[in-house]
Amino acid sequence: MKIICKRDSFTLIELITVIVTISILASFGVTQYKKAVEKARKAEATSMMELIRKAEIIYHAENGFFTSDFNALEKNTGIRLPSESKHFTYKVNNPSNPDAAEIIATSKTGGRNYKMKIKPSKVESF
Repeated sequence: MKIICKRDSFTLIELITVIVTISILASFGVTQYKKAVEKARKAEATSMMELIRKAEIIYHAENGFFTSDFNALEKNTGIRLPSESKHFTYKVNNPSNPDAAEIIATSKTGGRNYKMKIKPSKVESF
């Protein structure tokens, strides 16, 4: 006598295997997503700090010192410089030494902060 077994559903082991596989793949996806977000935020901060650095170099060439005032930079250079973006607040630390300054991008979301040094460009005339 043959016993015929009709199977219309998955076994518990098959369901657990699929759930574990999907969980592992999702964890890799989340990790890669976080890395991509951090890379994009770093690019945003670097781009804005580079713009601030260029404005500061122009300001230094005309005035002989750096400034931490974004309004003065905008007025003097014509470059629109917001002091903050969606993810960062930007600040120029202007030490008493007029030949060096530092731009700091502080994360609003508790992420990584970035710094960039500014030194005046040396232009030699012949």
